[in-house]
Amino acid sequence: MGSCAPTKYKTKNWSSYNDSLKQRGSLSIWFDPEMVWTPPSSGKRGRQRQFSDAAIQTCLTMKVLFGMPLRQTNGLVQSLLRLVGLDWVVPDFSTLCRRQKTQTTLNVNLSYRGSSGPLNLLIDSTGIKAEGEGPLSVMQASPAGQWMHCIKLLGQSLMARDFDRQVAEIQIRFAVLNRYTALGIPVTEPVG
Repeated sequence: MGSCAPTKYKTKNWSSYNDSLKQRGSLSIWFDPEMVWTPPSSGKRGRQRQFSDAAIQTCLTMKVLFGMPLRQTNGLVQSLLRLVGLDWVVPDFSTLCRRQKTQTTLNVNLSYRGSSGPLNLLIDSTGIKAEGEGPLSVMQASPAGQWMHCIKLLGQSLMARDFDRQVAEIQIRFAVLNRYTALGIPVTEPVG
């Protein structure tokens, strides 16, 4: 019994796609001085939050991108803010850890394109796995398997130890990957 040959594709926008791949390696970090780093008063009793969700997400994105512990992330963001001339206070590691912990305290801004079916993530002591219809071994050549490979490029294992912080860390990884993907997507057509 013969099998069908896989379809071959030709990239139609090779020049712009090639330029976008180069941009993915470019390091440009911009801090908008108009960004809300310190949130306005909530009007509730008790201690007010000192840092906005955007400030926390910025720091956690740097943590994921460069694979650093929270204390080193604090130092990196502090030096970046100093380089751009902003005198903002940087969240300390315990604030980052506490705000990363639960979904209710950190709203991660995820830009994404919807899909037709669910994607289930399984996180255990061996790392991140995608589960869908059928076992993972069947999905190794699938788009889900390829995305899981991309996520693992940001680190083979999660740095966070408890489940709530791991969820936030995965959401940050997805946000980073979505931004990288948005830089350029090849336009292909079947050949032959």
